[in-house]
Amino acid sequence: MGERPTIIEAARMAATKPGVEPLTPLWEVALRLLYGLPLTDEQVALAVRATGRTAEAIRALEGHRFAELWTRVGRRGPKSSTHALIGAFEAGWGGHERDVMPGERFVVALTAKDVAGGHILARFVRMWLDAWGFTYRTTRSGSLHVIELDAVPCDIYIFPCTTTAPRGYPIAVAIFDESAHWSTDETGARPDIEILAAHRAAMAQFRRSLLVSGSTPLAQQGVHYDTIESAWGNDAETRVLAVQGPTWEWSPSITEERTRELEPDPRVWRREFRAEPVAASCAAFEPELIDQCFRAPGNYRGAGRVLVIDASGGGGDSFAAAVVTWCIPTADLTPEQEYLLEVHRADNKCRSELGIELLPLPTFARPNAPPFVCFERLLGWQDRFKLSVGSNTIAQQLALTCQQFGVTSAFGDQFGSFWIRNDLAQLGVHFSEIAWTNPNKQAAVSRVRHWLRERMLVLPQHEQLKRELHAYSERVTPSGAITYGGRGQHDDFVALIITAAMADSQNLLAGSPHAQFVYRHVGGYQA
Repeated sequence: MGERPTIIEAARMAATKPGVEPLTPLWEVALRLLYGLPLTDEQVALAVRATGRTAEAIRALEGHRFAELWTRVGRRGPKSSTHALIGAFEAGWGGHERDVMPGERFVVALTAKDVAGGHILARFVRMWLDAWGFTYRTTRSGSLHVIELDAVPCDIYIFPCTTTAPRGYPIAVAIFDESAHWSTDETGARPDIEILAAHRAAMAQFRRSLLVSGSTPLAQQGVHYDTIESAWGNDAETRVLAVQGPTWEWSPSITEERTRELEPDPRVWRREFRAEPVAASCAAFEPELIDQCFRAPGNYRGAGRVLVIDASGGGGDSFAAAVVTWCIPTADLTPEQEYLLEVHRADNKCRSELGIELLPLPTFARPNAPPFVCFERLLGWQDRFKLSVGSNTIAQQLALTCQQFGVTSAFGDQFGSFWIRNDLAQLGVHFSEIAWTNPNKQAAVSRVRHWLRERMLVLPQHEQLKRELHAYSERVTPSGAITYGGRGQHDDFVALIITAAMADSQNLLAGSPHAQFVYRHVGGYQA
Protein backbone atom coordinates (compact mmCIF):
# COMPACT_ATOMS: atom_id res chain seq x y z
CA MET A 1 0.00 0.00 0.00
CA GLY A 2 3.01 2.34 -0.43
CA GLU A 3 4.81 4.36 2.23
CA ARG A 4 3.30 4.13 5.69
CA PRO A 5 1.29 7.29 6.51
CA THR A 6 0.62 8.69 9.97
CA ILE A 7 -2.84 8.04 11.34
CA ILE A 8 -3.73 11.72 10.75
CA GLU A 9 -2.66 11.47 7.11
CA ALA A 10 -4.63 8.22 6.75
CA ALA A 11 -7.76 9.82 8.23
CA ARG A 12 -7.43 12.82 5.87
CA MET A 13 -6.96 10.47 2.92
CA ALA A 14 -10.14 8.61 3.83
CA ALA A 15 -12.10 11.83 4.36
CA THR A 16 -11.79 12.57 0.63
CA LYS A 17 -14.02 9.57 -0.05
CA PRO A 18 -17.83 9.80 -0.03
CA GLY A 19 -19.45 9.03 3.32
CA VAL A 20 -16.29 9.40 5.45
CA GLU A 21 -16.28 12.26 7.94
CA PRO A 22 -13.04 14.07 8.87
CA LEU A 23 -11.71 13.86 12.41
CA THR A 24 -13.07 16.43 14.84
CA PRO A 25 -10.42 18.76 16.33
CA LEU A 26 -10.26 17.03 19.72
CA TRP A 27 -10.05 13.55 18.23
CA GLU A 28 -7.18 14.70 16.02
CA VAL A 29 -5.45 16.05 19.14
CA ALA A 30 -6.03 12.77 21.01
CA LEU A 31 -4.57 10.71 18.14
CA ARG A 32 -1.60 13.05 17.78
CA LEU A 33 -0.89 12.61 21.49
CA LEU A 34 -1.32 8.83 21.26
CA TYR A 35 1.18 8.52 18.41
CA GLY A 36 3.57 11.29 19.53
CA LEU A 37 2.87 13.56 16.55
CA PRO A 38 3.56 17.32 16.72
CA LEU A 39 0.93 19.76 17.97
CA THR A 40 0.29 23.41 17.19
CA ASP A 41 -0.12 25.90 20.05
CA GLU A 42 -3.89 25.77 19.53
CA GLN A 43 -3.84 21.98 19.70
CA VAL A 44 -1.73 22.08 22.87
CA ALA A 45 -4.46 24.19 24.50
CA LEU A 46 -7.07 21.61 23.45
CA ALA A 47 -4.84 18.80 24.79
CA VAL A 48 -4.53 20.49 28.17
CA ARG A 49 -8.31 20.59 28.47
CA ALA A 50 -8.78 17.00 27.29
CA THR A 51 -6.00 15.37 29.34
CA GLY A 52 -5.72 17.55 32.45
CA ARG A 53 -1.95 17.67 31.90
CA THR A 54 0.13 20.85 31.86
CA ALA A 55 1.13 22.51 28.58
CA GLU A 56 4.81 21.86 29.31
CA ALA A 57 4.16 18.15 29.82
CA ILE A 58 2.10 18.01 26.62
CA ARG A 59 4.91 19.56 24.55
CA ALA A 60 7.42 17.13 26.04
CA LEU A 61 5.39 14.17 24.69
CA GLU A 62 6.27 14.81 21.04
CA GLY A 63 7.84 11.66 19.63
CA HIS A 64 6.51 9.49 22.48
CA ARG A 65 3.93 6.79 21.62
CA PHE A 66 1.61 5.68 24.41
CA ALA A 67 0.84 1.99 24.91
CA GLU A 68 -2.77 2.61 25.97
CA LEU A 69 -5.50 5.19 25.30
CA TRP A 70 -8.49 5.43 27.66
CA THR A 71 -11.30 7.83 26.75
CA ARG A 72 -14.38 9.06 28.60
CA VAL A 73 -16.49 10.97 26.10
CA GLY A 74 -20.18 11.88 25.98
CA ARG A 75 -22.75 10.21 23.76
CA ARG A 76 -22.36 10.63 20.00
CA GLY A 77 -18.64 11.41 20.64
CA PRO A 78 -17.96 9.90 18.00
CA LYS A 79 -16.06 7.12 19.76
CA SER A 80 -16.90 3.95 17.80
CA SER A 81 -15.85 5.32 14.40
CA THR A 82 -12.55 6.56 15.88
CA HIS A 83 -11.96 3.22 17.61
CA ALA A 84 -12.51 1.53 14.25
CA LEU A 85 -10.10 4.00 12.62
CA ILE A 86 -7.35 3.04 15.08
CA GLY A 87 -8.04 -0.67 14.62
CA ALA A 88 -8.08 -0.49 10.82
CA PHE A 89 -4.97 1.72 10.71
CA GLU A 90 -3.01 -0.62 12.99
CA ALA A 91 -4.14 -3.63 10.94
CA GLY A 92 -2.95 -2.16 7.66
CA TRP A 93 -0.01 0.04 8.64
CA GLY A 94 0.93 -0.86 12.21
CA GLY A 95 3.85 -3.10 11.20
CA HIS A 96 2.86 -5.87 13.62
CA GLU A 97 3.59 -8.59 11.04
CA ARG A 98 7.25 -8.31 12.10
CA ASP A 99 6.40 -9.93 15.43
CA VAL A 100 4.54 -13.03 14.23
CA MET A 101 5.98 -16.43 13.33
CA PRO A 102 6.00 -17.67 9.73
CA GLY A 103 2.49 -18.60 8.68
CA GLU A 104 0.95 -16.86 11.71
CA ARG A 105 -1.57 -14.03 11.38
CA PHE A 106 -1.82 -11.35 14.05
CA VAL A 107 -5.15 -10.18 15.40
CA VAL A 108 -6.71 -6.78 15.94
CA ALA A 109 -9.37 -7.48 18.56
CA LEU A 110 -12.41 -5.22 18.76
CA THR A 111 -14.55 -5.98 21.81
CA ALA A 112 -18.06 -4.54 21.99
CA LYS A 113 -20.67 -4.53 24.73
CA ASP A 114 -23.15 -6.55 22.66
CA VAL A 115 -23.80 -7.98 19.20
CA ALA A 116 -25.30 -4.75 17.87
CA GLY A 117 -22.25 -2.79 19.00
CA GLY A 118 -20.02 -5.36 17.31
CA HIS A 119 -21.84 -4.94 14.00
CA ILE A 120 -21.41 -1.14 14.23
CA LEU A 121 -17.67 -1.51 14.82
CA ALA A 122 -17.32 -3.94 11.90
CA ARG A 123 -19.16 -1.56 9.59
CA PHE A 124 -16.84 1.33 10.53
CA VAL A 125 -13.75 -0.87 10.06
CA ARG A 126 -14.87 -1.81 6.55
CA MET A 127 -15.56 1.88 5.82
CA TRP A 128 -11.95 2.84 6.63
CA LEU A 129 -10.44 -0.13 4.80
CA ASP A 130 -12.55 0.58 1.70
CA ALA A 131 -11.53 4.25 1.76
CA TRP A 132 -7.84 3.27 1.80
CA GLY A 133 -8.19 0.62 -0.89
CA PHE A 134 -7.36 -2.43 1.24
CA THR A 135 -8.91 -5.67 0.00
CA TYR A 136 -10.29 -8.13 2.52
CA ARG A 137 -12.71 -10.98 3.07
CA THR A 138 -15.48 -11.09 5.63
CA THR A 139 -15.76 -14.51 7.26
CA ARG A 140 -16.80 -16.12 10.51
CA SER A 141 -14.87 -18.17 13.04
CA GLY A 142 -17.61 -19.98 14.91
CA SER A 143 -19.85 -17.19 16.18
CA LEU A 144 -17.17 -14.51 15.73
CA HIS A 145 -17.23 -11.93 12.94
CA VAL A 146 -13.81 -11.80 11.20
CA ILE A 147 -12.33 -9.42 8.60
CA GLU A 148 -9.30 -11.03 6.89
CA LEU A 149 -6.94 -8.62 5.12
CA ASP A 150 -5.32 -9.79 1.89
CA ALA A 151 -2.15 -7.67 1.78
CA VAL A 152 -1.27 -8.03 5.47
CA PRO A 153 -1.28 -11.20 7.63
CA CYS A 154 -3.93 -9.72 9.91
CA ASP A 155 -7.41 -10.75 11.02
CA ILE A 156 -9.74 -8.25 12.64
CA TYR A 157 -11.95 -10.08 15.14
CA ILE A 158 -15.14 -8.72 16.69
CA PHE A 159 -15.28 -10.27 20.16
CA PRO A 160 -18.11 -10.28 22.73
CA CYS A 161 -17.21 -8.99 26.18
CA THR A 162 -16.69 -12.38 27.85
CA THR A 163 -13.66 -13.63 29.74
CA THR A 164 -13.03 -16.62 27.47
CA ALA A 165 -13.38 -14.94 24.05
CA PRO A 166 -9.85 -13.49 23.52
CA ARG A 167 -7.78 -16.42 24.79
CA GLY A 168 -5.45 -18.24 22.40
CA TYR A 169 -5.05 -15.43 19.85
CA PRO A 170 -1.89 -13.39 19.05
CA ILE A 171 -3.40 -9.95 19.67
CA ALA A 172 -1.39 -6.93 18.56
CA VAL A 173 -4.12 -4.34 19.13
CA ALA A 174 -7.11 -4.44 21.46
CA ILE A 175 -10.00 -1.98 21.16
CA PHE A 176 -12.64 -1.93 23.93
CA ASP A 177 -15.87 -0.14 22.97
CA GLU A 178 -18.25 1.18 25.68
CA SER A 179 -16.21 -0.68 28.29
CA ALA A 180 -17.71 1.25 31.23
CA HIS A 181 -21.00 -0.50 30.45
CA TRP A 182 -19.65 -4.04 30.40
CA SER A 183 -20.93 -6.42 33.02
CA THR A 184 -18.61 -6.57 36.02
CA ASP A 185 -20.25 -9.42 37.83
CA GLU A 186 -20.14 -12.75 36.05
CA THR A 187 -20.49 -15.75 38.39
CA GLY A 188 -18.59 -13.91 41.07
CA ALA A 189 -15.76 -12.84 38.76
CA ARG A 190 -14.95 -9.39 37.34
CA PRO A 191 -15.11 -9.78 33.55
CA ASP A 192 -13.76 -6.27 32.90
CA ILE A 193 -10.61 -7.15 34.85
CA GLU A 194 -10.40 -10.64 33.35
CA ILE A 195 -10.92 -9.46 29.76
CA LEU A 196 -8.23 -6.82 30.20
CA ALA A 197 -5.82 -9.36 31.70
CA ALA A 198 -6.51 -11.86 28.90
CA HIS A 199 -5.83 -9.27 26.20
CA ARG A 200 -2.66 -7.97 27.81
CA ALA A 201 -1.31 -11.52 28.05
CA ALA A 202 -2.13 -12.15 24.38
CA MET A 203 -0.24 -8.96 23.40
CA ALA A 204 3.05 -9.98 25.03
CA GLN A 205 4.88 -10.89 21.80
CA PHE A 206 4.22 -7.54 20.11
CA ARG A 207 6.75 -4.78 20.67
CA ARG A 208 4.35 -1.97 19.70
CA SER A 209 1.10 -3.39 20.97
CA LEU A 210 -1.74 -0.94 21.55
CA LEU A 211 -4.80 -1.00 23.81
CA VAL A 212 -7.66 1.48 23.43
CA SER A 213 -10.64 1.61 25.78
CA GLY A 214 -13.36 4.21 25.25
CA SER A 215 -16.82 4.70 26.66
CA THR A 216 -19.56 6.96 27.82
CA PRO A 217 -19.30 6.86 31.62
CA LEU A 218 -21.58 4.98 33.94
CA ALA A 219 -20.67 4.69 37.61
CA GLN A 220 -17.69 5.57 39.74
CA GLN A 221 -16.50 1.99 39.74
CA GLY A 222 -14.91 -0.55 37.40
CA VAL A 223 -11.64 -0.72 35.48
CA HIS A 224 -12.56 2.02 32.99
CA TYR A 225 -13.33 4.51 35.75
CA ASP A 226 -10.32 3.57 37.89
CA THR A 227 -7.85 3.76 35.00
CA ILE A 228 -8.98 7.18 33.82
CA GLU A 229 -9.02 8.59 37.34
CA SER A 230 -5.45 7.39 37.81
CA ALA A 231 -4.06 8.65 34.48
CA TRP A 232 -6.03 11.85 33.81
CA GLY A 233 -4.05 14.95 34.72
CA ASN A 234 -1.00 12.83 35.60
CA ASP A 235 2.05 14.40 33.92
CA ALA A 236 4.26 11.53 35.09
CA GLU A 237 2.17 8.84 33.38
CA THR A 238 3.92 7.77 30.17
CA ARG A 239 2.21 4.46 29.43
CA VAL A 240 -1.51 5.35 29.66
CA LEU A 241 -3.07 8.41 27.99
CA ALA A 242 -6.45 9.36 29.44
CA VAL A 243 -8.75 11.93 27.81
CA GLN A 244 -12.27 13.02 28.59
CA GLY A 245 -14.88 15.62 27.75
CA PRO A 246 -18.53 16.33 26.91
CA THR A 247 -20.24 15.54 23.64
CA TRP A 248 -20.17 19.06 22.22
CA GLU A 249 -16.39 19.35 22.61
CA TRP A 250 -15.64 16.06 20.84
CA SER A 251 -18.40 16.47 18.25
CA PRO A 252 -18.83 20.23 17.62
CA SER A 253 -21.78 19.68 15.27
CA ILE A 254 -23.85 18.79 18.36
CA THR A 255 -24.42 21.78 20.63
CA GLU A 256 -24.80 21.71 24.40
CA GLU A 257 -28.29 23.18 23.96
CA ARG A 258 -29.25 20.30 21.68
CA THR A 259 -28.12 17.73 24.25
CA ARG A 260 -30.27 19.41 26.90
CA GLU A 261 -33.25 19.19 24.57
CA LEU A 262 -32.59 15.50 24.02
CA GLU A 263 -32.20 14.71 27.74
CA PRO A 264 -34.12 16.99 30.17
CA ASP A 265 -33.17 14.94 33.24
CA PRO A 266 -30.07 16.75 34.64
CA ARG A 267 -28.71 13.63 36.31
CA VAL A 268 -28.89 11.55 33.13
CA TRP A 269 -27.69 14.49 31.00
CA ARG A 270 -24.56 14.91 33.12
CA ARG A 271 -23.73 11.22 32.72
CA GLU A 272 -24.64 10.71 29.08
CA PHE A 273 -23.60 14.00 27.48
CA ARG A 274 -21.36 15.84 29.95
CA ALA A 275 -19.48 12.57 30.53
CA GLU A 276 -19.54 12.67 34.33
CA PRO A 277 -19.70 9.22 35.99
CA VAL A 278 -22.29 8.99 38.73
CA ALA A 279 -21.78 7.73 42.26
CA ALA A 280 -22.36 3.99 42.54
CA SER A 281 -25.15 4.80 45.00
CA CYS A 282 -26.86 8.16 45.35
CA ALA A 283 -30.21 9.74 46.19
CA ALA A 284 -32.76 9.12 43.45
CA PHE A 285 -34.43 12.52 43.98
CA GLU A 286 -33.09 15.96 44.90
CA PRO A 287 -33.88 16.64 48.61
CA GLU A 288 -34.99 20.27 48.10
CA LEU A 289 -37.38 19.19 45.34
CA ILE A 290 -38.89 16.53 47.60
CA ASP A 291 -39.72 18.99 50.38
CA GLN A 292 -41.55 21.44 48.11
CA CYS A 293 -44.01 18.70 47.05
CA PHE A 294 -45.65 18.55 50.47
CA ARG A 295 -47.95 21.54 50.08
CA ALA A 296 -51.61 22.46 49.82
CA PRO A 297 -52.88 22.06 46.25
CA GLY A 298 -55.16 25.11 46.24
CA ASN A 299 -58.37 25.19 44.20
CA TYR A 300 -58.48 22.63 41.43
CA ARG A 301 -60.66 20.27 39.47
CA GLY A 302 -59.61 16.62 39.31
CA ALA A 303 -59.45 15.24 35.77
CA GLY A 304 -60.28 11.69 36.80
CA ARG A 305 -59.37 9.94 40.05
CA VAL A 306 -57.82 6.48 40.25
CA LEU A 307 -56.64 4.24 43.07
CA VAL A 308 -52.98 3.23 43.09
CA ILE A 309 -52.04 0.20 45.21
CA ASP A 310 -48.80 -1.26 46.53
CA ALA A 311 -49.92 -4.56 48.02
CA SER A 312 -47.99 -6.12 50.88
CA GLY A 313 -45.80 -9.02 49.95
CA GLY A 314 -44.99 -10.04 53.50
CA GLY A 315 -41.65 -9.74 55.21
CA GLY A 316 -42.63 -6.56 57.04
CA ASP A 317 -44.07 -4.78 53.99
CA SER A 318 -46.97 -2.43 54.37
CA PHE A 319 -50.08 -2.37 52.24
CA ALA A 320 -50.31 1.16 50.83
CA ALA A 321 -52.81 2.88 48.57
CA ALA A 322 -53.45 6.37 47.27
CA VAL A 323 -56.15 8.31 45.43
CA VAL A 324 -54.40 10.07 42.54
CA THR A 325 -55.57 12.53 39.93
CA TRP A 326 -54.24 15.03 37.47
CA CYS A 327 -55.53 18.42 38.57
CA ILE A 328 -56.48 21.53 36.67
CA PRO A 329 -56.26 24.75 38.71
CA THR A 330 -59.70 26.32 38.65
CA ALA A 331 -58.84 29.97 39.29
CA ASP A 332 -58.79 30.89 35.58
CA LEU A 333 -61.55 28.60 34.26
CA THR A 334 -64.50 30.13 32.46
CA PRO A 335 -68.02 28.69 32.81
CA GLU A 336 -67.65 27.18 29.33
CA GLN A 337 -64.41 25.48 30.39
CA GLU A 338 -66.11 24.18 33.53
CA TYR A 339 -68.81 22.61 31.35
CA LEU A 340 -66.27 21.11 28.95
CA LEU A 341 -64.36 19.60 31.86
CA GLU A 342 -67.54 18.01 33.22
CA VAL A 343 -68.22 16.46 29.81
CA HIS A 344 -64.61 15.31 29.57
CA ARG A 345 -64.72 13.68 33.01
CA ALA A 346 -68.00 11.91 32.24
CA ASP A 347 -66.60 10.67 28.91
CA ASN A 348 -63.45 9.33 30.52
CA LYS A 349 -65.40 7.70 33.33
CA CYS A 350 -67.38 5.70 30.77
CA ARG A 351 -64.23 4.83 28.85
CA SER A 352 -62.54 3.70 32.06
CA GLU A 353 -65.44 1.41 32.95
CA LEU A 354 -65.36 -0.07 29.43
CA GLY A 355 -61.60 -0.54 29.49
CA ILE A 356 -61.07 1.91 26.60
CA GLU A 357 -58.02 4.17 26.49
CA LEU A 358 -58.68 7.54 28.11
CA LEU A 359 -58.81 10.81 26.20
CA PRO A 360 -56.32 13.54 27.09
CA LEU A 361 -57.64 16.86 28.27
CA PRO A 362 -58.52 19.03 25.23
CA THR A 363 -56.03 21.84 24.73
CA PHE A 364 -58.77 24.47 24.60
CA ALA A 365 -59.85 23.47 28.11
CA ARG A 366 -56.40 23.82 29.64
CA PRO A 367 -55.91 27.00 31.66
CA ASN A 368 -52.71 29.03 31.78
CA ALA A 369 -51.77 27.61 35.17
CA PRO A 370 -49.94 24.28 34.69
CA PRO A 371 -51.64 21.04 35.69
CA PHE A 372 -50.25 18.92 38.48
CA VAL A 373 -50.65 15.36 39.74
CA CYS A 374 -52.10 15.27 43.23
CA PHE A 375 -52.15 12.46 45.78
CA GLU A 376 -55.42 13.35 47.50
CA ARG A 377 -55.52 10.51 50.03
CA LEU A 378 -52.84 8.15 51.35
CA LEU A 379 -53.76 4.91 53.11
CA GLY A 380 -51.50 2.38 54.76
CA TRP A 381 -51.68 -0.78 56.81
CA GLN A 382 -48.39 -1.57 58.49
CA ASP A 383 -47.40 -5.22 57.98
CA ARG A 384 -50.88 -6.60 57.46
CA PHE A 385 -49.66 -10.18 57.86
CA LYS A 386 -48.31 -9.67 61.38
CA LEU A 387 -51.30 -7.56 62.38
CA SER A 388 -53.68 -10.15 60.89
CA VAL A 389 -55.56 -7.55 58.89
CA GLY A 390 -57.66 -9.53 56.44
CA SER A 391 -57.86 -8.78 52.73
CA ASN A 392 -61.62 -8.35 52.95
CA THR A 393 -61.20 -5.65 55.59
CA ILE A 394 -58.65 -3.78 53.49
CA ALA A 395 -60.78 -4.17 50.36
CA GLN A 396 -63.84 -2.82 52.15
CA GLN A 397 -61.94 0.22 53.38
CA LEU A 398 -60.56 0.78 49.90
CA ALA A 399 -64.05 0.47 48.46
CA LEU A 400 -65.32 3.13 50.86
CA THR A 401 -62.51 5.41 49.76
CA CYS A 402 -63.31 4.74 46.11
CA GLN A 403 -66.95 5.50 46.71
CA GLN A 404 -66.08 8.74 48.51
CA PHE A 405 -63.82 9.94 45.66
CA GLY A 406 -65.76 8.47 42.74
CA VAL A 407 -63.01 6.01 41.82
CA THR A 408 -63.84 3.05 39.57
CA SER A 409 -60.33 2.04 38.46
CA ALA A 410 -57.31 0.82 40.41
CA PHE A 411 -53.72 0.05 39.43
CA GLY A 412 -50.95 -1.95 41.08
CA ASP A 413 -47.94 -4.12 40.34
CA GLN A 414 -48.12 -7.75 39.23
CA PHE A 415 -46.49 -9.23 42.31
CA GLY A 416 -48.66 -8.82 45.37
CA SER A 417 -52.05 -7.71 44.10
CA PHE A 418 -53.55 -11.04 43.06
CA TRP A 419 -55.55 -11.38 46.27
CA ILE A 420 -57.10 -7.89 46.08
CA ARG A 421 -58.33 -8.08 42.47
CA ASN A 422 -61.45 -10.16 43.12
CA ASP A 423 -62.28 -8.29 46.32
CA LEU A 424 -62.21 -4.98 44.48
CA ALA A 425 -64.19 -6.38 41.54
CA GLN A 426 -66.97 -7.48 43.87
CA LEU A 427 -67.11 -3.92 45.15
CA GLY A 428 -67.29 -2.39 41.66
CA VAL A 429 -63.66 -1.33 41.23
CA HIS A 430 -61.74 -2.59 38.19
CA PHE A 431 -58.10 -3.50 38.94
CA SER A 432 -55.36 -3.42 36.26
CA GLU A 433 -51.81 -4.65 36.63
CA ILE A 434 -48.84 -2.41 35.86
CA ALA A 435 -45.75 -4.40 34.88
CA TRP A 436 -42.91 -3.55 37.26
CA THR A 437 -39.94 -4.30 35.03
CA ASN A 438 -36.57 -2.61 35.51
CA PRO A 439 -36.86 -0.57 32.26
CA ASN A 440 -40.37 0.56 33.27
CA LYS A 441 -39.08 1.50 36.71
CA GLN A 442 -36.22 3.55 35.27
CA ALA A 443 -38.63 5.39 32.96
CA ALA A 444 -41.02 6.01 35.88
CA VAL A 445 -38.26 7.44 38.08
CA SER A 446 -37.30 9.74 35.22
CA ARG A 447 -40.92 10.90 34.96
CA VAL A 448 -41.15 11.54 38.70
CA ARG A 449 -37.96 13.61 38.48
CA HIS A 450 -39.68 15.65 35.75
CA TRP A 451 -42.69 16.16 37.99
CA LEU A 452 -40.40 17.33 40.78
CA ARG A 453 -38.45 19.76 38.59
CA GLU A 454 -41.62 21.30 37.16
CA ARG A 455 -43.49 21.41 40.50
CA MET A 456 -46.09 19.05 39.03
CA LEU A 457 -46.32 16.75 42.07
CA VAL A 458 -48.42 17.66 45.13
CA LEU A 459 -48.42 15.40 48.20
CA PRO A 460 -50.27 15.58 51.51
CA GLN A 461 -48.28 15.96 54.72
CA HIS A 462 -47.06 12.45 55.45
CA GLU A 463 -43.86 11.90 57.43
CA GLN A 464 -43.37 8.27 56.39
CA LEU A 465 -43.63 9.13 52.71
CA LYS A 466 -41.22 12.04 53.15
CA ARG A 467 -38.67 9.79 54.88
CA GLU A 468 -39.02 7.17 52.16
CA LEU A 469 -38.54 9.73 49.36
CA HIS A 470 -35.38 11.09 50.99
CA ALA A 471 -34.04 7.55 51.51
CA TYR A 472 -34.92 6.34 48.02
CA SER A 473 -31.63 5.68 46.21
CA GLU A 474 -30.32 4.95 42.75
CA ARG A 475 -27.63 2.31 42.61
CA VAL A 476 -25.49 1.10 39.73
CA THR A 477 -24.91 -2.60 40.30
CA PRO A 478 -21.63 -4.33 39.41
CA SER A 479 -23.42 -5.77 36.36
CA GLY A 480 -24.08 -2.23 35.09
CA ALA A 481 -27.83 -2.26 35.79
CA ILE A 482 -29.46 0.74 37.47
CA THR A 483 -31.70 -0.21 40.38
CA TYR A 484 -33.75 1.73 42.91
CA GLY A 485 -34.79 1.11 46.48
CA GLY A 486 -34.95 2.43 50.02
CA ARG A 487 -31.73 2.71 52.01
CA GLY A 488 -32.31 0.54 55.07
CA GLN A 489 -36.10 0.90 55.07
CA HIS A 490 -39.22 0.03 53.13
CA ASP A 491 -40.38 2.07 50.16
CA ASP A 492 -44.07 1.13 50.06
CA PHE A 493 -45.37 4.71 49.80
CA VAL A 494 -42.72 5.74 47.26
CA ALA A 495 -43.84 2.72 45.23
CA LEU A 496 -47.26 4.39 44.91
CA ILE A 497 -45.65 7.39 43.18
CA ILE A 498 -43.61 5.12 40.91
CA THR A 499 -46.71 3.09 39.99
CA ALA A 500 -48.65 6.30 39.25
CA ALA A 501 -45.83 7.43 36.96
CA MET A 502 -45.93 4.07 35.15
CA ALA A 503 -49.70 4.39 34.71
CA ASP A 504 -49.25 7.94 33.44
CA SER A 505 -46.70 6.80 30.87
CA GLN A 506 -49.31 4.34 29.56
CA ASN A 507 -51.99 7.08 29.17
CA LEU A 508 -53.98 5.61 32.06
CA LEU A 509 -54.31 8.84 34.06
CA ALA A 510 -56.93 11.18 32.64
CA GLY A 511 -55.96 14.80 32.05
CA SER A 512 -52.24 14.09 31.80
CA PRO A 513 -50.30 16.74 29.86
CA HIS A 514 -47.96 13.92 28.77
CA ALA A 515 -50.77 11.92 27.13
CA GLN A 516 -50.65 11.15 23.43
CA PHE A 517 -53.71 12.44 21.59
CA VAL A 518 -56.28 9.71 20.90
CA TYR A 519 -58.71 10.05 17.99
CA ARG A 520 -62.35 9.17 18.47
CA HIS A 521 -64.12 7.60 15.50
CA VAL A 522 -67.68 8.88 15.05
CA GLY A 523 -69.75 7.54 12.16
CA GLY A 524 -66.64 6.42 10.31
CA TYR A 525 -64.94 9.82 10.60
CA GLN A 526 -62.15 10.90 12.94
CA ALA A 527 -63.26 13.53 15.44
